[in-house]
Amino acid sequence: MNGNRKDRRRRGAARTRAFVIGVCALGFVGAASGLRAATVVSGDASGVWDVEGSPYLVEGDVLVPGESALTIDPGVEVRFRGPYRFLVEGLLTATGAEEDSILFTWDAPDSAYLWRGVRLIGADDSSALEYCRIEHVRSSTAYPEVRGGAVYVAECAPSIRHCLLQENESHNGNWNGVGGGVACFNASPTIEHCLIRNNRADSGGGIAVQEESAPVIRNNRIEGNKAPYCGGGVYVGAFATPVIENNLVLENEADGWGGGGIALWTTNSLHHRTVGNNVIAGNSTSTDGGGFYVRYDGSTLAGNTVVNNSAGETGGGIYVLNFGGASDSCRVVNGVIRGNTAPAGSAVYLYDPSTAFEARYSDVEGGWPGTGNIDADPVFADESFRLCPNSPCVDAGDPDPAWNDVCFPPSLGTARNDMGAYGDSLACRWPEETNTAVTDEWDAEGLAPRAERGLRSLPNPFNPRTEIVFHLDRPEAVELHIYDTRGRLTRRLLDREILPAGPHVIAWDGRDDGGEPLGSGVYFGRLGTGEAFTTIKMTLVR
Repeated sequence: MNGNRKDRRRRGAARTRAFVIGVCALGFVGAASGLRAATVVSGDASGVWDVEGSPYLVEGDVLVPGESALTIDPGVEVRFRGPYRFLVEGLLTATGAEEDSILFTWDAPDSAYLWRGVRLIGADDSSALEYCRIEHVRSSTAYPEVRGGAVYVAECAPSIRHCLLQENESHNGNWNGVGGGVACFNASPTIEHCLIRNNRADSGGGIAVQEESAPVIRNNRIEGNKAPYCGGGVYVGAFATPVIENNLVLENEADGWGGGGIALWTTNSLHHRTVGNNVIAGNSTSTDGGGFYVRYDGSTLAGNTVVNNSAGETGGGIYVLNFGGASDSCRVVNGVIRGNTAPAGSAVYLYDPSTAFEARYSDVEGGWPGTGNIDADPVFADESFRLCPNSPCVDAGDPDPAWNDVCFPPSLGTARNDMGAYGDSLACRWPEETNTAVTDEWDAEGLAPRAERGLRSLPNPFNPRTEIVFHLDRPEAVELHIYDTRGRLTRRLLDREILPAGPHVIAWDGRDDGGEPLGSGVYFGRLGTGEAFTTIKMTLVR
């Protein structure tokens, strides 16, 4: 099986799609159904599901009862043969591995095999879904069962890490569906380093957080999700107090009320929350709030980069509908709000001039009244919207030491806060590979080749020296070559040298193999291990 898995990964590497952030470099492969005798399951489950018994064919609801425990080993496939639920009231440990994940899916590409998702209801807080791929869920249309697509979490606090949640749906005719990827109700899961893409729910296409929920939502890529009602990427309802930080929220869509990227709906002075250091980019809505939709909500939006979002009516970047005193106002601090579009209020739109709202120490296109605000091109360095060293947003954030930058990179300049997602102490929580324009590659099946993650160069543009940084998961024979725009090999920095696992930094002085300085222009660094190659673009400025 390992050989078969490696062959599939090699074939997948030829049909790849580039991504900016590397949140989960997973090999979503598992055991092929035709190669082992299957195990048919339904009813109560406990003990261990191992590779020898895989695939597990689900032909009725599965329940892990309270006081029981089920462990699912890496490489296991769980395939559903109808609209069945995977219910957890006890302890579930579904912990795959980076090279050998766990697959939850339908057993055939037919609507009759769409299933009802993983539903953790009062489960043991130690339950974990790690390195799991969960797909092709369609919720029940009955309320409240309609709530939740891939994963529904209620009255518990499990961990969901390094998972791929895709092609799942939560919907009924009354628009009660929420959380196509993850739905939280009175729950506090930790959702980290996941790729949540191409899901759909009436509200919260990617993630929905409701009632007294307090999840940690950190370092995820939430992309291409849709919500016909509200909150294409993330929807946060009344009284919920999530931590939402260091996420990429990209190219999600919403209709109805709006909120292409994130919708924050109803909080008060007792339930303030902070949404910090996220990149909110390329999201859209046919109505209001391409990036953020803020309604009766006193959240603080701190250090977010809100760029290239669009709204069909108002608030391309941020839409705010608030009433009440300053204690309930929405606040924006240390933000970058640029390149957003809407017929009214491209950057920020207030439903009414009396709307409680404050912006300070932020770069707002078109200008905005408030202490420390600027209106200037932020001079982004790359597709991850890092700042160039000469950006006017560097050292332009709130000078209060509480906001100080402490990690260089991704922060730049001095300790004073940089505006945007890569400033202040939360910048340290970006995984190393998300500090710059990282290209993790996935094919249409969700397979990831074993490419080195985190390839980048700092600084970029550079003169006369840059450092090329990458990470190896294991010892490898590595080559690192520099090419010009005509494809000519100009410099061999590494030539099949054996390097240990871990981070590596290789300096390039802008010279060719003969020691001659190269001219200004674009050059490409190509890192290879024999199985896979990754390329970055670097600009030399003499």
